[in-house]
Amino acid sequence: MENVIFSKKYFKLGINALIFSLVISFFFDSCTFEDLADAEGVNLEVKDQEELSPSKFKNQAQFGKIVDVRTYEEWQNGIIDGSTCVDFLKGNFISKMDSIFGHDKSQKLYLYCHSGNRSFKALKLLKSNGFKNVYHLKGGLKAFNFFEEGR
Repeated sequence: MENVIFSKKYFKLGINALIFSLVISFFFDSCTFEDLADAEGVNLEVKDQEELSPSKFKNQAQFGKIVDVRTYEEWQNGIIDGSTCVDFLKGNFISKMDSIFGHDKSQKLYLYCHSGNRSFKALKLLKSNGFKNVYHLKGGLKAFNFFEEGR
């Protein structure tokens, strides 16, 4: 009988610990950088038309500036013709963009990286700093090269 009470006690303790863990993980999972930025009045929502497929990127990028946000070492492995390398990970990304492309925040910028993750983050950062016409290559250079090889 004592073992049954002992087992029930630890079972209840385990259930309570599980519920507590789920509540805590839900709280931390739901609090993101975007939530904090929105609370400060910055809209970081990326619209569908700002995420371009490889074919749309190729067609539209000729009307703007192409920016490779990968590291210089990655850039040596291949680029999209006409692109400028501005390493997103090195820091001072916005000031580098200003110094290279001027302070015209309405010009069209087409961003890409290896897989689309960094260019997506760079797009959000540029938008939060007042850049108006920023687009990124969904799937990155991997998707672009796959598209080019399939043509």
